[in-house]
Amino acid sequence: MLDVSITWWVDDREGRTRRLRSEKVGVYDRRTAPSELRRRLAAGLAAIDRWTPADLGPAHGPFKAWTEHPAGPSLPLR
Repeated sequence: MLDVSITWWVDDREGRTRRLRSEKVGVYDRRTAPSELRRRLAAGLAAIDRWTPADLGPAHGPFKAWTEHPAGPSLPLR
């Protein structure tokens, strides 16, 4: 069995916090056709596409180690 979950997070490196949202899409049984897994993954991507920054939870942190390592590339908010 595989749990299929989706997670989206946004890091605020200056504030050293992270906001995120995560939810379970479903369970995939390996004995089921691969098309079922593809269906669950497509449903998960569609759900993430509907989320907005307002759907993220409260900020968690501070994560002090973030100030010690350079930031990686980031994507603009939608």
